[in-house]
Amino acid sequence: MAKRTADRTVRDVGRRLAELREDAGLTQQQAAERLDMSAQYLRRVEAGEVNLSIRSLVKFAHAFKAEVEALFEVPRSRQRRGRGRPASKVKLQRLP
Repeated sequence: MAKRTADRTVRDVGRRLAELREDAGLTQQQAAERLDMSAQYLRRVEAGEVNLSIRSLVKFAHAFKAEVEALFEVPRSRQRRGRGRPASKVKLQRLP
């Protein structure tokens, strides 16, 4: 397994939480209500700006009906992309 930094792990957990929320068919607002937190805080968590406590990780896992271990899996967005910079979704065309 590749060496991970703490910051990267926090970002990856945030991405995984977003994926699990989407898999559960919940909007950020619905998930925030289920978790008894503000949607703004949830956005910060999913953006990888919040270093969650173990209690919070367990709370998220239960809310999304997942095992805590699933929060530490590599996010699908990073599995597809691989190493390096993300591929651009927009094709650029040269002007004449």
